[in-house]
Amino acid sequence: AVNGKDYFFEDTLVSFSASEMTAEVTIKLMEPKRYKTTQYFEVELYGVSKGDAVIGGPTLGFETHESRKARVYISYDYAFPNNIPEQKRKSRWWVMWYYLQERRH
Repeated sequence: AVNGKDYFFEDTLVSFSASEMTAEVTIKLMEPKRYKTTQYFEVELYGVSKGDAVIGGPTLGFETHESRKARVYISYDYAFPNNIPEQKRKSRWWVMWYYLQERRH
């Protein structure tokens, strides 16, 4: 996934209280204009700006270049091909027609 195209996220300051282990950040997802497979991007905590916290330890993310990253997956709720309406999905003719429309764009 590409920042600015599939999602929008800027460097963000995430604050933790003394005993907090988790935090939420908002990432705006862009609505695709056509079918896209599941995509991903990585989010990384990369520095302590205040206090004596330490980044590291056990995590469910991925380790890359000694940094801690969490992989975020974007799974689109999009009916392939070409966002075909539910009532037409059982018809092979309509599936082919919508598929050809998808290929034209």
